[in-house]
Amino acid sequence: MKSHYAERFIENWMSHRSKAATCLVRLLRYNGRMSTISVQEIQRDFHGFLRRIEAGEVFVVVQGERPLAEVRPVAASATQPRPFGLCAGRFNVPADFDRSLPDDVLKEFEA
Repeated sequence: MKSHYAERFIENWMSHRSKAATCLVRLLRYNGRMSTISVQEIQRDFHGFLRRIEAGEVFVVVQGERPLAEVRPVAASATQPRPFGLCAGRFNVPADFDRSLPDDVLKEFEA
């Protein structure tokens, strides 16, 4: 976690530097939460890059000093379907559940 002084330093530095420096500082801010990787590094070892993602690492992909994309692992999907009757007995469906709506309510939808 960054201190208040570090944030003020970054803001001050950004206000006095060029656009490229501003971009670099934004990358440094990203880097507090995720890794930064260049397009060239990905091309050099694509399989290694995929292994790191599979291990849970999150990346900001950069080209030069410009961030291009954020790459993160996809959340694992459920391996089994949910069982039938999972919420059985927790709520009741009224007998008239599929009855048509009253005319005055239908008119509100059509207005």
